[in-house]
Amino acid sequence: MKYEYNNKTEKKGSILIVAIFFTAIIGVLIISYLKVASGELKRSDKTFLYNTLLNLSEAGAEEVTWALNNDDWTGWQEIDSAMVKRLSNVDIGNGNKAIIYTYVENYDGTSPVIYTEGNFKDNDGTVLRKQLRLDLTTRGVFANGLTSKDALRFVGGNVKIDSYNSSNGDYDSVLNRNDKGTAASISVANDAVDLGNAEVYGYVATGGADPVVGPNGKIYGSDTPNGVDIDSGRITKDFYMNFPDISIPALANAITTYPSGNTVTIGGSEDLPDEYKLSSIDINSNQKLIIDGVAILIIDNDIDVKGEIEIKDGGQLTIYVDGDVTIGGNGFANKTNKPEKLVIYGTSTTNGDKTIKLHGKGSLQAAVYAPYSKIDLKGGGGDIGKFSGAVVGYKIFFNGNYEFHYDEQLASFDGDNETFKLKSWRELYSSTTRIDFDAAYKKIDAGLVSGIF
Repeated sequence: MKYEYNNKTEKKGSILIVAIFFTAIIGVLIISYLKVASGELKRSDKTFLYNTLLNLSEAGAEEVTWALNNDDWTGWQEIDSAMVKRLSNVDIGNGNKAIIYTYVENYDGTSPVIYTEGNFKDNDGTVLRKQLRLDLTTRGVFANGLTSKDALRFVGGNVKIDSYNSSNGDYDSVLNRNDKGTAASISVANDAVDLGNAEVYGYVATGGADPVVGPNGKIYGSDTPNGVDIDSGRITKDFYMNFPDISIPALANAITTYPSGNTVTIGGSEDLPDEYKLSSIDINSNQKLIIDGVAILIIDNDIDVKGEIEIKDGGQLTIYVDGDVTIGGNGFANKTNKPEKLVIYGTSTTNGDKTIKLHGKGSLQAAVYAPYSKIDLKGGGGDIGKFSGAVVGYKIFFNGNYEFHYDEQLASFDGDNETFKLKSWRELYSSTTRIDFDAAYKKIDAGLVSGIF
C-alpha cells in the first residue's frame, strides 16, 4: 500500500502549536498584568487608608483642642493626670470602620502634649495606624492687633496701623515702631478685610480671600522692597482663631451702688481689689472716675462716658460689660501707659447685638475683647484718633483719621481667656515613640487604668 504524505495536515498542526504557544504567552502576560494590577490596587487601597487614618488623627487633635479651649472634658477619662478618649466605629467608607484614639498630657497646664491615632484593622488582621504628636502652647486672645470674626473695615483718608512694645516705653514713630500691626479676620468672604486707603505696617490675614485694598492703601514691612506697596509675603489667607466666651468672675463682696459726687476715686490692692457690680455707668461731661489701685467693674447693661475715666500710675481697671459702650468726651486717660492695665471684656454672646464706640479725645491705651460686639473706632475733623493696644470684635470699623498701634506685649497677656496654638507637629513612626493605644485600652476595658501609658 502506498503512503501519501499530506503537507496540509502538517501545516495545520504547526499553526495549532504556534497558536497554543502564543495563547500561553498571552495567558502569562494577562496573569502577570492582573497580579501587577492587583498589587497596585492593594497599594492604592493602603495609601488611601493611610491618608484616611492621617485625617482621623488630625480630627482627634481637633477634638482635644476644642476640649482644651472650652475646658469641657465631657466623654473623656482621666488616667494618671492625663485625659484619654476613644471614638470607635468611625465610618471610613466601603463598610470599613476605624478608631480614633486621643491622649493629652498636661491638659490643665500651659503646654499640653497631644498623642492622637487613626487605627484600622484589615480583614487579614493587619493593623494600620497613623499616630501624631502635637505640642501646644498658650495663645493669648490678643495675639494680633486687630481681630474680627466677621468684617474689618477702614473708612477714611488717613488710617495707619503698626506696632510697638510697651515694655520699651511709649509708642514712638522713630524709636519704638515695629511692623507687626496685624489686621485679621477669620471670615472667608471676599470683602472680609477692606483696607480702603489704610496703611498697614505689618500683616493682613483672612480666612480665605484677598484683602480689598484701595488705590492708596499699603501692606508692607521693614523687609519689603522699595517701591512695593502691597507685599504679598505679608498676606495670609488661612487664618483661624478660637474666640472663647468670657468667664465673668464671681464677686463675693461686690459693691452694688456707684459712689456719688462729680469726682469719684476707687481702687484697692491686687489681693483685695475694689469690686463693683452695677446695672450701668453714666459719667456726665462734668464728672470724673479715678482708678487709684486695682478695680473690677461688672456692668449688666450700658456704659456711657461723656466725662473722663483716669487710671493713675500703678492703677488697673478690668471691665466686664454686657451692654453697649460709648466712650466720648475725654474718654480714658491711662496714666500707666500700659494697655494691659485697662481691659474691657464684652460679655454678650449674640453676634452683633451690642456696640462698643470709642470716640474719645486723646490717646486710648487699652485691650478690648468683645467677640460678639461691633466695635467702632472713630477720629475725624482735626482730631486724630489714637489707640494703643489690641482689639477683638465681631465687626471692627475705623472711621476718619486714626492711628492704631498694636502693643506686642499683649501677645503674652495672661488673662483668663487664652486659647492654645500649635507649637510643633510630627508623625510618630517608631514603636519606641508611639503610645500603644491597643494594649492600653485592653487594660482600660478590663478596669486596669493605672500606669497604662
